[in-house]
Amino acid sequence: MTFKKICIYLTTAFILFYTNIALSNNNIYYLDIDYLMNNSLAGKSIIKKLDEKTKFNKKKFEEIEKNLQTEEKNIISRI
Repeated sequence: MTFKKICIYLTTAFILFYTNIALSNNNIYYLDIDYLMNNSLAGKSIIKKLDEKTKFNKKKFEEIEKNLQTEEKNIISRI
């Protein structure tokens, strides 16, 4: 092996080991999304809007269901 190849291998190995040591000191933080949603103003607002949408959609689907049931009865009575 030539001196140039040895220098390249040593430099590459040094860079790989050095970056692993530098990255190993990272801290891990956790974010509790449930806590934020339940206790922040924005989270409470979002939950309120979602509840309103859910009630609206539920009422709308119940009306559609009633209409479909009456149509079904009409179709069955014609047969």
